[in-house]
Amino acid sequence: MINRPNKLTIRPMRRLLIFSPHRVTVFAIIGSAAADSNELDSKVDYDHLKKILAQEVKQESLNGTLFNISLLLTKQLDNVLLSNGEDIESWVAPSDISNKFVYYLAGYDEERRPIWVAETGNWFIKDIVQQGHTKDFDLYLQQLAYRIIKSMADISTPEDPVEEVVALLDFNNLAFEQLRHRPTVSYVLDLARDFRPVINKYLGDSVIINANYATEVVLNLIRPVLGSIFERLTIFGNSKQRWSPFIVRKFMPENLPRWYGGNTNFKPLKVYGR
Repeated sequence: MINRPNKLTIRPMRRLLIFSPHRVTVFAIIGSAAADSNELDSKVDYDHLKKILAQEVKQESLNGTLFNISLLLTKQLDNVLLSNGEDIESWVAPSDISNKFVYYLAGYDEERRPIWVAETGNWFIKDIVQQGHTKDFDLYLQQLAYRIIKSMADISTPEDPVEEVVALLDFNNLAFEQLRHRPTVSYVLDLARDFRPVINKYLGDSVIINANYATEVVLNLIRPVLGSIFERLTIFGNSKQRWSPFIVRKFMPENLPRWYGGNTNFKPLKVYGR
């Protein structure tokens, strides 16, 4: 007489995860009947696999092109998606980032080049690194780069294209303690490497003001990465008597706030953050 189990149970023999650029497909290859187990392998987190599959299907259905540096180099600005799959125009950064990392489009110079201003001395990137928010900050910088390139496209015409932007970077209050934090320094160097092609192609002659000792250290760290880009920079220390007349002549008073020597009724064209 043949002994039979009370009920038929299924034991999976092996499972394959097959990844494609557009989707994740889960194959469970079911093996032989067995009497010693009546549950699927508990080590496999099927709920997690379902979430992965759902996310990949959602990603596949998005209508757009994922962000990469080459898009900016070719000015392909239509239907661009951030690296997390969200629309680059409508994505809203977490308030902890946008409130602390402010930048604005001040106006246009005599050559119709967009003038971008940032108080980079107040950009405390060490907090981003320590709090584990680098992925969101990466998205924030992707969006920043996109907006800068788009500001050229918005004012360009086929007969008179605009190929450069200029920048005013205020390093006042840059804290040296950020430079003592090795992960922060490493992250900043990685950012410089990632965005170097865009900076090299589109940055015109620009100005750094209120450079302190910490600023000098930062610039010396990224100099090997940015190379000849430094030839386009005019760098001033913290003497307003020296840098204010220079930037007023260069950028024109109507494009500068009063604390830089500009007009009292100055209003940026666009402000991002705060």
